[in-house]
Amino acid sequence: MGSFKHTIKTRRIVGLSLKYEFLNPVLYLFLLIVLCYLAYTFGGISTWLSQHEDKLNIFELSTFFGADYYTGMIYKIGIALFSCGIFFFHPGFSYSLVRMNKKLWVRSQLCYVFCIVLIINLFIFVVLFLTSGGHVTLDNSWSDAAYTSLSRGPYEVGVEGVSMYYPDMFVYNPNLVGGFNILLMIFEGMSVGLLFVLLSLRKKTTYAVAFVFGGYYIDSVLISELYKINPVVKVWSRFSPFRVYSIAESTLNMGSNSMIYSVLYGISAISILVILIRKSLDHVSFKKDE
Repeated sequence: MGSFKHTIKTRRIVGLSLKYEFLNPVLYLFLLIVLCYLAYTFGGISTWLSQHEDKLNIFELSTFFGADYYTGMIYKIGIALFSCGIFFFHPGFSYSLVRMNKKLWVRSQLCYVFCIVLIINLFIFVVLFLTSGGHVTLDNSWSDAAYTSLSRGPYEVGVEGVSMYYPDMFVYNPNLVGGFNILLMIFEGMSVGLLFVLLSLRKKTTYAVAFVFGGYYIDSVLISELYKINPVVKVWSRFSPFRVYSIAESTLNMGSNSMIYSVLYGISAISILVILIRKSLDHVSFKKDE
């Protein structure tokens, strides 16, 4: 009975938090920017598909979205913007500390970040579906558009600024690749969101910004260059979250990180962050814990 009450209370708190976030104009501004960017990037592919009577696998565009550097940056920005938006996280809502205990707070925060990650992923998926003009299928084969972009460049099929050159992934079923890519994006979103929650709790949000965005840039630019000079640096790909969470760095694309390893890595990272968040609340006075 106690567990049921905690579940109801968690749902109520998360629901109120999401309602508060949906009143935030920054959310809609961000979604509008993402909509415009994706429409510009992938908007031309529907014309190509129509002219060539071709259809995309429903996961193709989301796979290329998850593998590209610039789209990956946009995704991280979205998670970072809204991961700390939960209403009782702000000092102005200290009344919630009286009505909650530490366990409920952590559980609610975890559920809130998960909901934000799902909402952003769903929005991206829907927009990509719309840019394809409805020319989609669940067939177990890659589209002619994907093979054309592989051999002649993505601009040939109306895609601008996003790399679609991942030949080794074409060996596998696009449903498998796409589903695994979505799972990696969820792990990545949860890890980024909880990291921002953790460091914001410690009033070190700038450290989270530096790690997520600075680290992502350094990993993508500097480390990639060092690979050419020192092969030992490749060991970093087994520990860097920016590479473990990338479908382009997985064994599905001849990378060093297996699917099982990536899943275990994601579960472990999220678990560690949750434990650290709970420990960071030791200095917070929850009246219900007293």
